[in-house]
Amino acid sequence: MHDQYGNHVIAASSTVLAAYERAVDAQLHAWPGVQAALDEALAESPDFALAHGLQALVHAVHGRGAQARDLDACVQDRVRLGGSHAQRDVVELTRDALRVPQAQMP
Repeated sequence: MHDQYGNHVIAASSTVLAAYERAVDAQLHAWPGVQAALDEALAESPDFALAHGLQALVHAVHGRGAQARDLDACVQDRVRLGGSHAQRDVVELTRDALRVPQAQMP
């Protein structure tokens, strides 16, 4: 399966991928609906690491650092168990974005 940019993505279904893409688009444009789209993707595919990674970033952006770090650890485990190379790259970028000194992240 491929995302809207032509990247290979391992997702449970096209419905899960479409919901994730809506969440990414909403996040990138600062539009509402990020969490609803993530909830939709995760309801159908609870182990979808990319959705969990985006959710970690959303927590971080909203100052929920502890939740972001907890989700990030969960995402790392999921990707190690069966993510594609591209998914591992995206998750590593997410982890890099969350690497803020503890004093700066609530």
